[in-house]
Amino acid sequence: MAVKMITVQFDLDIELFTKILAHSNQGVKFSVYGDDKPQRIEEPERQLTLAPPKKGVRHVLLPYMKKHPDKTFTTKEMIAIASNFGYNESAVYNAVHNMHRDGLLRRYTPGKYRISKAGITHG
Repeated sequence: MAVKMITVQFDLDIELFTKILAHSNQGVKFSVYGDDKPQRIEEPERQLTLAPPKKGVRHVLLPYMKKHPDKTFTTKEMIAIASNFGYNESAVYNAVHNMHRDGLLRRYTPGKYRISKAGITHG
């Protein structure tokens, strides 16, 4: 079996390389790598937002519901309250389920909740 291709690697001085290239460059493929490290692109500093960090929908809904302990809230109303703080709809459903499981909310009818006594004294 005949050798069809061979790869050879040399460390050459640039002057010697140009002499070799000037002598014959037929059928020769060169790959040149530099010694310098690649330059890093400096990223701009990240700006901190003025909004407080998110702690969860529970920390948005409970204080609001404490102010209105006699009101019955629908899930749509709770979604509207939480969306003002940047939370999405699925986060509200999960938080309502967890608060009901922890005894902080009472379910009156499907989709309607009221804060419980444990919810008023919580936190």
